[in-house]
Amino acid sequence: MIKIEALIDDIDYDALIDKFAPLLAEQALKKEDPEKAKSGALALPFVKYVLKRLPDEKKEEMTVQLLNSGRKDIEEKIISGLASNGITLRIAEMKAEQQ
Repeated sequence: MIKIEALIDDIDYDALIDKFAPLLAEQALKKEDPEKAKSGALALPFVKYVLKRLPDEKKEEMTVQLLNSGRKDIEEKIISGLASNGITLRIAEMKAEQQ
């Protein structure tokens, strides 16, 4: 078994705003009103405004959640990219965590 590690920095959080918005809205509404959270009834412009003002640590936490929730797609892209270079493998485990 081989372990590969990568540290990621200099993330363009502005490019992720549209992906963060539903996540933040859901988290905020779950605390306030679980029924509204299910309906997604939080104004997108407001959520984007809040996101732009969050500290980087919170944005990193949300990025980790996005990476982990999209893990299967990321794995498939890694596997397919390596296969195109003649390397066939299976990813046993992959997870993102905040440092």
